[in-house]
Amino acid sequence: MLNVMIRLALAVLPACLLGTGLLLMSRPLNTSATGDVIGLRLGLTACALPCWAGIVPGETPFEQAPQTIADHLAITQNRFTVSSSHINYWLTITDEPFSGLIDYERGVVSDIRINAPVPMWYLMALLGPPDCVWIDALSSQEDIIGVYWERDGLSTGAILNFDKGAAWQPDTLMDSVWASTQVGFCDEVGALRWRGFAPFWRYWEQNSAAIIH
Repeated sequence: MLNVMIRLALAVLPACLLGTGLLLMSRPLNTSATGDVIGLRLGLTACALPCWAGIVPGETPFEQAPQTIADHLAITQNRFTVSSSHINYWLTITDEPFSGLIDYERGVVSDIRINAPVPMWYLMALLGPPDCVWIDALSSQEDIIGVYWERDGLSTGAILNFDKGAAWQPDTLMDSVWASTQVGFCDEVGALRWRGFAPFWRYWEQNSAAIIH
């Protein structure tokens, strides 16, 4: 499970940085928008997380994912690269592109990743307070914090590369969001209970080896 957490917490995958991926990542989304605009722009209004664009982790056939996205989102531009294990996608719904990844497991979609900044307040409006927070205390190059929600046997998470001196606020932009069949993140070493918005160092100073019971 810990390996899955670290994999999901990585910065944008190298495959997503190829070709037009470089262009997309160089054009950050306008995040001063209302919740309705954010949801429309990132395809988050088609169904409720952990469902996205009509895709439900653990249920939607992997081979049907691109068509399901096209059926549920008003896409103006799209690109999909499909392999046996994952699908990289680049989409434009309004006027701002974003990218992401869809993973395969036993014939169905196992994980969905959206590589776009999303304000924390928006995720909490959809899902409520996070069930837990996880800190990557082993990283030597950057500090990574994740927040997790478990709903209906699936998980939703968001990741942020953070500065310990900064404050975590409702308008803090999470770097990416995903939905997954993997659960139990809050039982892992490094998981902490959500204690609200605070300077990041307050979370960092808590026992990163604690396990939530």
